[in-house]
Amino acid sequence: MPMLFALGIHDALERARSELQDGEHLFAYLDEVYAVCQPGRVRDVYDSLSRHLREVAGIRLHEGKTRVWNRAGVRPSRVEDLSPDVWSPEGIKVLGTPVGTPSFVSRLLVERAADEQQLWWEERHPWVLPPSADKSSGSCSLPPSVTRLSIIFLVLLRELCLL
Repeated sequence: MPMLFALGIHDALERARSELQDGEHLFAYLDEVYAVCQPGRVRDVYDSLSRHLREVAGIRLHEGKTRVWNRAGVRPSRVEDLSPDVWSPEGIKVLGTPVGTPSFVSRLLVERAADEQQLWWEERHPWVLPPSADKSSGSCSLPPSVTRLSIIFLVLLRELCLL
């Protein structure tokens, strides 16, 4: 569906692009749109994009997902009207990749590595609690992906002292 969405907003993006000034750029990949402009032009570019998407495709920009960041750390004027969370002074994600201050990028990469490690563990050891699980409760819960047959098999292995 994101590909069909991208085709549906193409003309709106072209119209918004025609209003950009020299040095400003508009990029889109599937259902994500990025604008590059000076801090003083953020709201004008946003309003242009919003207007063309509404007129051409009949959709509204999701203000809750809109993020604004710049390397200089300059908060653009009139962005607070969009949403309280729009200004992101530390950085943003571009196609899932963190872009911003070194501490922002580092924090998101550490979080991503932890998520990947958790997924890796669960894929290879679905019958064992992951290393990060809370073992203090004394209860052992298996992931939902483990079938009843697997549980019975594990019980038999434990009784035969193989586990």
